[in-house]
Amino acid sequence: MVEEQFKAEAKEFLHNAFMEMTRQGFFFEPHWHVDHICYRTSTEENYQATVELLSSFSTLLAETQVNGRMISTFKLEQSLCHDGWDIDLIEIPAPKKGRIHKDGFEHLEVVSDLSFSELKERYRSFTKIETGLKKNFNPELEFVFSDFAVKFHSLSLESVIHIEENIPLCNALSSLNLLERLRAFDPLIAGSLPLNLQSCGSDVDILLDSRGALTSFSHDSAEAATDDSGITETSIFLTELFHHFDDFQIKHRQIDQLPVVVASFAFQGIPFEIFAQPLATVNQNAWRHLLAEERILKFGGRKIHQRLKDLRDQGFKTEKAFAFALHRHGDPFYEMLQLQKMSNAELKNLCEDFL
Repeated sequence: MVEEQFKAEAKEFLHNAFMEMTRQGFFFEPHWHVDHICYRTSTEENYQATVELLSSFSTLLAETQVNGRMISTFKLEQSLCHDGWDIDLIEIPAPKKGRIHKDGFEHLEVVSDLSFSELKERYRSFTKIETGLKKNFNPELEFVFSDFAVKFHSLSLESVIHIEENIPLCNALSSLNLLERLRAFDPLIAGSLPLNLQSCGSDVDILLDSRGALTSFSHDSAEAATDDSGITETSIFLTELFHHFDDFQIKHRQIDQLPVVVASFAFQGIPFEIFAQPLATVNQNAWRHLLAEERILKFGGRKIHQRLKDLRDQGFKTEKAFAFALHRHGDPFYEMLQLQKMSNAELKNLCEDFL
């Protein structure tokens, strides 16, 4: 196979997949992010040949071992474009032992701003696979069609790679078993780190839905909250979990008329900040900022990433750096919320100075 043939197969896959989804009424919102497509290989030899082919016209972001087989992710120099959707990442898994796969494109993956429960309700008439929801990190919800599948994630693949390449962070998360311990709160890693825009001393920001405490932990404490926010239970839980770590602090605030608890501590030299409020983590402002920022980096490419790195090195906070780079002169936190709801076409046009 050569580059032109591979790209032609990709375009045919996207054409057929979107035709089938349109026929069945399975639509994406215009501000969602079609993150990547997956090309399956039938043998180890075909995997190696496909990796070699992609290496000739795209950039290898990562090749990692997952459950005993290698998975490579490539970033295209020029995105595949289909009906307003831009896909610049291709994932190539080696075949699983004992499993039979055909060579060819198998599924596409999407980052949305809906919770998994909202996605299940939205697409309730479609066949789904929920086993991926059990994963502690970047769980997935899959919808199955006749010849392909659509998988939804909260975090883009490139952001996942940035987190997984941070070995000290991964070691700290593993040592603490942190995402498993916080599982009831639907934890999401936000902030500058998934964007590869962290500066020296940047916190690892983790968002929680405090309402998870209400159904997962006992209410024996005399301090248990009488409302349905779960803030008091969450505060008690986080204090018990992290009070013995360096620089531990816990604070209570009110943001946008919602109670908030923020726990901070350091572990293995890494500063963590855990932000909890009674709101689905995918609906929290910090997460909506991240969704906008991921797409801005995608459409702006290397130039905007370098510009943002320069601004971060000058001391700009993440949201302020993005707003400044895009000449948005209002409150940067508000501006990022507005950008998050822009369609891909609108946001791409806004980033055109960096293309």
